[in-house]
Amino acid sequence: MCQDLVVQLLHYCGKKTVEHPDWSGGDTLLALVEEGIRSKQTEWDLGGTEVDWIVTRVRTGYSKVG
Repeated sequence: MCQDLVVQLLHYCGKKTVEHPDWSGGDTLLALVEEGIRSKQTEWDLGGTEVDWIVTRVRTGYSKVG
């Protein structure tokens, strides 16, 4: 489940980068994505370790393509 969420979030990041070129550095976008993940933690039934893992993978994946 977590890896699937990472893939979905990386797709989302790519889409938002095109829609908002002013976010091209990625820091703003990644901060918003991280905030969103943390706000959905309970709804998505994720533990703190899982959230940290997802955030790290999204940041790493985005830096490779972003």
